[in-house]
Amino acid sequence: MDPAVLKTLQNAIDAMGIGSEEGANCLRNLRPDSKEFTDLISVLERETGLSYDDAKAKLIEWQSLQENLEAMIQQEKQKTKILGARPIWRCGVCGAADKPWIACYVAPFIVRYEKVPMGGD
Repeated sequence: MDPAVLKTLQNAIDAMGIGSEEGANCLRNLRPDSKEFTDLISVLERETGLSYDDAKAKLIEWQSLQENLEAMIQQEKQKTKILGARPIWRCGVCGAADKPWIACYVAPFIVRYEKVPMGGD
């Protein structure tokens, strides 16, 4: 996705105080006819110069990427159990984290993997 759109989305999410996993889930599930969705489109229009239709398409695209992220998180949990290595996450917009959890849900990606103890007490 366009970095300017992601940065604008991140600023809006931060301003709304919903930069958590719960907030990301809330945004991912917003319906296009909801007030919150329309408000985010307005922010994207104003801050990026996108048309209403383009801003709406970008927000829907981001929601789709968030759906894919949820599936990826589940796959990574299974890989951690099987392979004994967990992902280290970073945000592609703000650079937050390098932690074994997602600190910023705007544009997370895996930087590397680190070994974790297998089995045992």
